[in-house]
Amino acid sequence: MKKRTTRTLVRRDGSFNIISRGIEGIRMGDLYHSLLVLHGGLLLLFTFLAFLGVNIGFATLYYACGPGALDGIDPRNGFSYWVDCFFFSVQTFATIGYGKITPIGALSNIITVIEAFVALMMGAIITGIFFSKFSRPTARVLFSNKACITMVDGDLCLFFRMANERFNQIVDAEMDFYLLKDIVTKEGKEYRVPIPLELETHKISVFALSFTAFHIINKQSPLYGMKAEDIKKIEGQFIVTLRGTDGTMNQDIHARHSYSPDDIAWGHDFVDMIDTTPEGHIEIDLSLIHKLQKV
Repeated sequence: MKKRTTRTLVRRDGSFNIISRGIEGIRMGDLYHSLLVLHGGLLLLFTFLAFLGVNIGFATLYYACGPGALDGIDPRNGFSYWVDCFFFSVQTFATIGYGKITPIGALSNIITVIEAFVALMMGAIITGIFFSKFSRPTARVLFSNKACITMVDGDLCLFFRMANERFNQIVDAEMDFYLLKDIVTKEGKEYRVPIPLELETHKISVFALSFTAFHIINKQSPLYGMKAEDIKKIEGQFIVTLRGTDGTMNQDIHARHSYSPDDIAWGHDFVDMIDTTPEGHIEIDLSLIHKLQKV
């Protein structure tokens, strides 16, 4: 079996720490999804380059129509004439219409009509993509950096905690917790399979502050009998996913996090981060969510 260097599968922002090969870049057959998942800065750059490319193409068409196709500029200026064609294309594309340059003749007017239609379609598509990308519901759930294994009420438990950074309500929050590990079949083939780890409480009616999720390591647990070196040996990943409904936007949201074997703190517990003020208010200190104490 090929030796791997264990890395966290899910980054702190919830994205997967995965590099795909074989299919690179923006896929034209799935352009909408490719643009939707593109980083915001790259999407803005792609949009700007597309804008430049379309206008360069129409400027070249106007230039190819020959002298007299556009009134208001001198066709004897060579490259400057093409530049004026480019600026006219931008003005047409953006419906600015200063009025200094006007198309003359059937061919240049037909190109103007085509450009106006292309601008209308591109504007609608780009607006839809940006709206879909930035209006998608997101969860701001903060997971602890470490998961702990220690005795709780006489049982050995694996547990982690999380908090809702927005301090609003996530309604009907439901969690799945599983171990992603490699197995080798009798034929010598290697597969990575998810093994469910049962949580003591996997569903919360209202998740507003913080929550600590416990997995009891008993005889029914896949972790039963394992020590720290055993968990590191299997090079597994502990994956947690949370789903629920945002109480503010009334939209479905999800969050996820992963723990590698190096993220397991044996014999530790979390420092309490919830207190009550003298006025009787519940106070939560999110700066303590990662803080551990030796048991």
